[in-house]
Amino acid sequence: MRTGRNQSAIHFRFTKILTNKQKNNKIGIFFHSEKEKTNFEKPLSPYLKIYLVIFLLQFRKSSNFAARSVDSSMSKRFKIDLRGLEEGKSTLHFDLDDSFFEAVHAPVVHRGQLTCTVTIDRRNDVFDIDFHTEGSVTVACDRCLDDMDQPIASDDHLVAKFGEDYSENDDLITVPEKEGMLDTSWFIYQFIELAIPLRHVHAPGKCNPAMMKILEEHSAARSGAGDDENPIDSRWAALSQLKNKH
Repeated sequence: MRTGRNQSAIHFRFTKILTNKQKNNKIGIFFHSEKEKTNFEKPLSPYLKIYLVIFLLQFRKSSNFAARSVDSSMSKRFKIDLRGLEEGKSTLHFDLDDSFFEAVHAPVVHRGQLTCTVTIDRRNDVFDIDFHTEGSVTVACDRCLDDMDQPIASDDHLVAKFGEDYSENDDLITVPEKEGMLDTSWFIYQFIELAIPLRHVHAPGKCNPAMMKILEEHSAARSGAGDDENPIDSRWAALSQLKNKH
């Protein structure tokens, strides 16, 4: 619903300036006035820039709240017919590629190349299930936000048993005996997500140069502000220089 008041919108956006001599990225606030049909951009202060970068990092890290959802065509590949297993151990192998992560509607991992070996040890109607997953996934670098390949390896364990209704209690899964099918696709994805280190960054020198420049500017600005707030007595500075000489 429109009113007679000025309607304006403020958006964060990344802008890129390209010239023949330099390539530079900057972060600014983009203003749009609907009444005046005008646009203009105002650069952010150094402190607002660092807060925005931190916010984006935290947003990516806190995005693992997605609902449990796997495309049916994909989940069929990972269903295990527990009733059809013989007593003793059985082994299954799964190859996980980008299509697997596309079918799992969760935002943390979008691409990867891994293998998962599932070993099931059946003892009557109880099934000890071991998962060994190894490979690499594509995640956002915590330093520059660009994508990076993160190697992972994990060993995980579940216990399944037959019962009346499906339920999950910690690592114990109850599977309806009439159906006898256990879908492992979501469990495998969870194991992969939990295997990702809390901090994942590019190797030295591999981060996005433009973002690193921004972070260095913020660090220098913050350091300069600290120096202004706590000036060093010139006498102590002189003593420090003498100490360093000796």
